[in-house]
Amino acid sequence: MNRLIAAVFVVLAAATCAQAKTYEEMFGRVPVRSDPAKQAVLKSMNFGQGAIEIEQAHAKLQVPAGFYYLDSTDTIKLGPVDKVDSQII
Repeated sequence: MNRLIAAVFVVLAAATCAQAKTYEEMFGRVPVRSDPAKQAVLKSMNFGQGAIEIEQAHAKLQVPAGFYYLDSTDTIKLGPVDKVDSQII
């Protein structure tokens, strides 16, 4: 299921995240991973919720509470879907 969700976000690459939040805003804490590189990646990402406009698809995506949207730039930071480090988050 996580792979499917990640694949959908990759396909919806060119979105604007008007409701984007930082990791700390989204999860109520700063990333606590011991690896500084992973912390930097998480801190640099914008987690979108609510109405997300997908301009290239001429559509809007409604992201409910408990889920978040990553644009193509942030999705690429996670790496290939089949090789994502599940411990990064």
